[in-house]
Amino acid sequence: MALKGGWAGTILRVDLSTEQITRESTEKYSRYIGGMGIGYKVMWDEVPQGTHPFAEENRIIFGVGPLTGTGAMCSGRTNITSLLPSNPFHGVSDSHMGGHFAVEMKYAGYDAVIIQGKAKRPVWLRIVDQDVTLEDASVFWGDGTFNTIAGITAIMGKSSQVAAIGQAGEHQVNLSVIRTGASHSAGGHGGVMGSKNLKAIGVMGTGSVKIAGDRNAWHKLNKDTFAIVGANNQHVVPSTPQAWAEYHDPSSRWTSQKGLFWGAAPYPIETGEVRPEEVNKIGYRTMKAIKDLGPAGEKYTVRMGGCASCPVRCHSHLHVPELEAYGVSPNVANTCMGFFSPNGRNERLQGCGQNQ
Repeated sequence: MALKGGWAGTILRVDLSTEQITRESTEKYSRYIGGMGIGYKVMWDEVPQGTHPFAEENRIIFGVGPLTGTGAMCSGRTNITSLLPSNPFHGVSDSHMGGHFAVEMKYAGYDAVIIQGKAKRPVWLRIVDQDVTLEDASVFWGDGTFNTIAGITAIMGKSSQVAAIGQAGEHQVNLSVIRTGASHSAGGHGGVMGSKNLKAIGVMGTGSVKIAGDRNAWHKLNKDTFAIVGANNQHVVPSTPQAWAEYHDPSSRWTSQKGLFWGAAPYPIETGEVRPEEVNKIGYRTMKAIKDLGPAGEKYTVRMGGCASCPVRCHSHLHVPELEAYGVSPNVANTCMGFFSPNGRNERLQGCGQNQ
């Protein structure tokens, strides 16, 4: 099956035991479609039955699909495939994480990254397009995921994306997570990274994704899809009576309405009545802060955010001045918890790194 649009065309392979970094064509795996298919094919071909999840012979594969990075709805997840430590049969399984790691990997030129072997010392993998190196991670070993992501982001640059393990992964705890960004984690395979002395993967890409068909038609298809998806949890009617909607339901998360504001934005922003075809206002549709915090959420909301290519904007970015009473700057939460400062900038502070 010849590769067409969507595929980056290259799979990166890293042998931690020998420190060899090689590349191979995605074509061998293209019939298996996305990141999960690639991962399972690698495991089937290369990992003998009965292998322990923490053995050097095990693989851990970070994979994405042909739609990743194209703007297609909900195509921005990273699929991670390996043997599952918590399963008594050590079966092959997947974990998944949102955020922006998947699209950055695609823009760097890779459909998957295959990790094998075990490093002699703690390392992290640095990927900047075709420049791929193994770096010393001893300074990060023993740190949690927040500090590790902050440190590697400071080294690589603010547009990089990082997937890292914490102390649980280092100690090969069952179901320990691999985390990226402020709150995106893939549960189950953190211990596999720890067993390989791999603390993190940092990636930054400057490329693009090729579209096989007409780009204008693709853009229109994406826009039409985003128009019908609804609000958070796929509610497609508003929570209050509105001129554009035949029905409404108070339980709906389509909360945008006249008189409802992002009160902590640089200037208060009214969510207003957002018609489905207004796809550039998807962030207004669901004000999740008032679902989570009640009416007080309006006072602290700066904006809504979420994962790459996902219209379900489920991250509430808040500014909470009351944190100062507890000795915490309200701006510290910019990056640690997905909060933004009142001036609207995503400021990056020492000791806490995230890329929203």
